[in-house]
Amino acid sequence: MKQPVFITKRNYVCLIGITFLCIIACFNAINAEESKSDVAEPQENKPKAEESSKSKINTQESAIVQTAQNNSQTAENSILDRSISILNLVATLLAILVALIALIIAIAVAVGAFNVNKWKKIRKDIEQYRDDIKSYCNEVEKIKDKALADYKEAKEGNNKIIVPPFLQEPGNEIKQQVEFFAKKLEIYELFGMPLDAKDYMNRSTDFYYKGRYEESLKVLDKVIEIDLKNSRAWLNKGVTLEKLERHSEALIACEEALKIEPWKADALVLKGITLRALKRHSEALIAYEQALKIDPKNIDVWINKGIVLEELEKYSEALIACEEALKIEPWKADALVLKGITLFGMKKPFEALIAFDSASKIDPKNANIWYNRGFALGKSGKYQDEITAYEEAIKIDPKYVNAWVNKGVALGLLKRHSEALIAYEEVLKIDSKHASAWFNKACMYSLMNKKDESLRDLAKAIELDVKHKDNAKKDEDFKWLWDDADFKKVVQ
Repeated sequence: MKQPVFITKRNYVCLIGITFLCIIACFNAINAEESKSDVAEPQENKPKAEESSKSKINTQESAIVQTAQNNSQTAENSILDRSISILNLVATLLAILVALIALIIAIAVAVGAFNVNKWKKIRKDIEQYRDDIKSYCNEVEKIKDKALADYKEAKEGNNKIIVPPFLQEPGNEIKQQVEFFAKKLEIYELFGMPLDAKDYMNRSTDFYYKGRYEESLKVLDKVIEIDLKNSRAWLNKGVTLEKLERHSEALIACEEALKIEPWKADALVLKGITLRALKRHSEALIAYEQALKIDPKNIDVWINKGIVLEELEKYSEALIACEEALKIEPWKADALVLKGITLFGMKKPFEALIAFDSASKIDPKNANIWYNRGFALGKSGKYQDEITAYEEAIKIDPKYVNAWVNKGVALGLLKRHSEALIAYEEVLKIDSKHASAWFNKACMYSLMNKKDESLRDLAKAIELDVKHKDNAKKDEDFKWLWDDADFKKVVQ
């Protein structure tokens, strides 16, 4: 039987030599490509003196700006072309590698190291791989054209994006627009294209709209690192920190924004919101007064000023602020809600209801409006209507704790104790440490003459908040237990 012939040491040396020569050729190709790019780039970046001299630019400043923009655009194109060239070069090297492998196997077959059938299968696989590489190269060319077109479109679009005032929830169109450009930016980074401060600003806005506040903060810090005097970046940082309830840090960010633009009304509004959160109401009012001097038609200033005045129980002044806001925008739901709350504080529940009804017609999906409407109805003794309003709030926001609690209270007043217990159980599913829910449950069980259940829940309420010891001693719902030894033990 004929013995197979194996590759000798001599043949191995030949194969290694061929491989080495191919690798050298590949590196030469890379160097040549890079040298070509390096030589071409300065020529592309040269400002066109002839065109500049012919153009009728009014000031030297605008000429400099125009030149800088041209240089920037040329640099972007150059970076993209270089990125695509590198991708094409990689694809070419892969094709060379495939050919090299085919050559090695062909030599191996010639000397008898592989049988013919095995070679046919390997060759078929290699040809398929080569076709895939060619297809990949074609796709890269398509990506190049599309990426450049998209980049130009996105950069133009980025400049047109106007992020709405931070106190207003943006519409879906704005959110989708910001998300669209944020996704594009990820692609551009892969191609090595530089991002500027505005790009990062839109990325941070996208994170903010998605509730990814910590990530938004990191990107804003990047913007500030690039442009320390970017007042909008400082302001957005303050907004994000306030959203995270980091009030002191938010106040610092506001102050930084105001150092750059002392006349910025938005920054003063945010400063007022932050000071209010820190219980510094008088300082908050000063910030709002400053904002109104700058922009007396800013509805957000009037509304937030009214909120502070209402919390200070300065109802007449708060009502004036509400009316000023409604002069600017008569159908502003937030202003109508605040008006209703203020009127309720002035012991005018029926007028308050009119304001809440108007607000609910404008914004029927606002759970807070329905909650406040229910509260006003309850104080007017209309308990069934109160329950209906709370149910509307709960439909919109199933985890609206206060709506569940007040629904339970209203059901209890209608002596629907079992239904009230269900409402309190819903509260405890959301917040198991809600002391008032445990106390109110104890009241319902007491009214149902269920002593053990009542004392059990009362003990839990006292464990969470000791004030319920005194509450239980005064609450008429426990009157029949006041002389009970077990009750006394719980409230001691």
